[in-house]
Amino acid sequence: MAKTADTPLAQTLKRLMDEAGTNPKRLSREANLNETYVRDIVAGRSKSPEARRLAALARALGVDVGILLQAAEPNTGELISDPKELILLRTWRYLSEDAQTQAMNFLEFLIDGKRQARTPAVGE
Repeated sequence: MAKTADTPLAQTLKRLMDEAGTNPKRLSREANLNETYVRDIVAGRSKSPEARRLAALARALGVDVGILLQAAEPNTGELISDPKELILLRTWRYLSEDAQTQAMNFLEFLIDGKRQARTPAVGE
């Protein structure tokens, strides 16, 4: 296995894999992801992993997706003070796996829409 990079996500994923007694190849199969994707995270080469893929890894590892999402976010020292954001985060843990998947798909749809709106068309 490639040397683990010193990123919070790489460290967290490596620790969780060690605790689960698994490796990137086995984890990628269990999460239905490409093995290279998992290895890139462990090596610190994945700069912005997709939330739905982190959710798949978390399910395969039997942990809350929040652990990986938190590790993937840059630590700004910012505390969550918006009550609506806190409600959203607290609600997540009560959703079924299917509802979490649907919510992640919807959020990605919204994020992709914003990205496409900011990307000028070819020739502009």
